[in-house]
Amino acid sequence: MAPMIILSGPDDWDKWIGVIRTKANAAGIWPYIDPATDENDRPVLQEPHYPTVADIKAERPPLTMTGLAPGKGPTAQSATLVNMSPLTLDEVEEFKMRSRINMQETPKYNRQIAVMRNLPITIQETISRTYLCYTLKCNTAYEMLRALKKRRRSVLQSKID
Repeated sequence: MAPMIILSGPDDWDKWIGVIRTKANAAGIWPYIDPATDENDRPVLQEPHYPTVADIKAERPPLTMTGLAPGKGPTAQSATLVNMSPLTLDEVEEFKMRSRINMQETPKYNRQIAVMRNLPITIQETISRTYLCYTLKCNTAYEMLRALKKRRRSVLQSKID
């Protein structure tokens, strides 16, 4: 087992965040918690979408029907209708394929959520008491990492001044 890295000061940051990044990358969640990413640019972990028959039907090309006005012949108006006929064999296969993909993605998503929920504990267990106060009002690993990074920057800046 590798020695535990404790964030006790700005000089520990690179090694400490490297360990956190490794753990997050292993779970595929680093893009969601990377403290270098601005809040507005941060991706959101999406739960896999369970396909429905309506999803498949919604992708069908619409049917159009040209209206006929009594005694006036065809009109320029067309009505768009949703094709609600039963699924074709190809659509059934598409539905099955999407369902299989979802079955594979759901366990991965569940693991990612579990790591995201537990990572704040790991963060707080691997920082010194001096840094703990910067994480107490944070709800997520992303918020904690941003707060710790901000603190590190202010400490480094005060050393320069």
